[in-house]
Amino acid sequence: MGLCGGVVASGTAGFLLVNPDYIDFGLTGYNGVLAAIAMFWHQFKPNWSIAAAIIAGLMTAFMLKAGLPMLTMPFVLACWLCLGARHIFCHYQHKFMPNKEHLS
Repeated sequence: MGLCGGVVASGTAGFLLVNPDYIDFGLTGYNGVLAAIAMFWHQFKPNWSIAAAIIAGLMTAFMLKAGLPMLTMPFVLACWLCLGARHIFCHYQHKFMPNKEHLS
C-alpha cells in the first residue's frame, strides 16, 4: 500500500503540474505513503487507502503551489477525512440498509 500511495500522490501532483523537482525529491509522495499505510493498518478496504493517498496528494500539491510549509498536515487531514467519511457511510448504511454488509 505504501508504494501505491506514493505513486498515486506523486501522480496527483504531476496531474496538477507541480514543479517536477518537488516530485523528483519525493516531496509530493511521502504524505500519500503515510496515509495509505495508515488506512491499510486499520484493515479497511483498499479503496480507503487510495482515497487517503489522493486526498493527501491534492493537499500536498496545493500547499506546494501556494508556497506553504506542509510537513505532515496533508497526511493527518487526509486520514481524518477518510476516517470521518467511513464512519458516516457505515452509520448511514447500518441505519438505512440494515441487511447490507457494512463498509470497511
